[in-house]
Amino acid sequence: MKKLFLYGAAAFVAVSCICACKSSENTVQAEPSYEIVTYVWDGGDRMPDPSLVTTINYAFANVNDTRDGVVINHEPRFRSIVALKEKNPDLKVLLCIGGSCKSGLSEMAADSLKRAALADDCARIIKEYGIDGIDFDWEFPGGEGGTPDDYKNFALVLKAVRKAIGDDKLLTLAAGGDLAGMDVDNVPAFLDVLDYVNVMAYDLSGTPDTHHTPLYRSKFTGWRSVDEVVQDYVAHGVPYDKMMLGLGFYGRGDGVHYLQWTDTESAKPYDDLSEEWDSVGMVPYIADANGVLTVGYENPRSIEIKCDYIKEKGFRGAMNWRTELDLDSMQLARTVARNLRNIE
Repeated sequence: MKKLFLYGAAAFVAVSCICACKSSENTVQAEPSYEIVTYVWDGGDRMPDPSLVTTINYAFANVNDTRDGVVINHEPRFRSIVALKEKNPDLKVLLCIGGSCKSGLSEMAADSLKRAALADDCARIIKEYGIDGIDFDWEFPGGEGGTPDDYKNFALVLKAVRKAIGDDKLLTLAAGGDLAGMDVDNVPAFLDVLDYVNVMAYDLSGTPDTHHTPLYRSKFTGWRSVDEVVQDYVAHGVPYDKMMLGLGFYGRGDGVHYLQWTDTESAKPYDDLSEEWDSVGMVPYIADANGVLTVGYENPRSIEIKCDYIKEKGFRGAMNWRTELDLDSMQLARTVARNLRNIE
């Protein structure tokens, strides 16, 4: 009986091991779920595909004339963006409050009563329109028309808005290639109340003959590369998982600020020039007959490489500026969705 029990126990252990091994073989490690933010312009008429993104930031709203509330630009368009939540119940919509110091942001931020009133108005808008939070794009505190106290005051604005809207709503901001938009001397004052930062890792050229979105520094890099921007954020205490890496859905250079690439006329008005690939910067560009960079831009190949970079570093996700500048087929947005969320 004892020997029989031992044989039975051994068989049980063997079968358990086999089942455990098979179970291990059949277990698929789930990939992290990355978020995808797109900005949508209030003056456009093109709609984003709500199945390709997790969040839409409506740009813009502005501080009102009395500096104590919010004015939504082209409110009917804003409502149409909010209505996209009916097609994707998981979609989040944020209202982006933007502007310069002279637009009223500096004046509002310097006054405790106006800060509180604006925060209350943000809470009202969230409830009235059924949206999911507020994004700020102040370009930039301390600029023309501002004061040396802008960053300190901006932190107080964010704190007031967070208190007014609660912890269950999103509060984010967009910051530039040198952390412009955040107080580099007091990053925790911002991060403590923000869900994440949209890193504007574009417009990095500095000169017309350099890239504006190179991932790494190459001979065609001007001011900074994307990786240099990111490492600067990390060095100042912004962790990867509180950053959305910004992608520019447009070309820049040779006097062209925004260049929309369409599916049928992708090289015009540059059809007499050649498309090149920067194997160090990991981005395409248009060059003239002398090999001089004329326009730098993104294509699906470079976007896919940046998505790999997002996954390698552990970002929260990707942000793009903006829906209306994508290819007609939304090929760039589809590339991001496929690589970060397995959505075709």
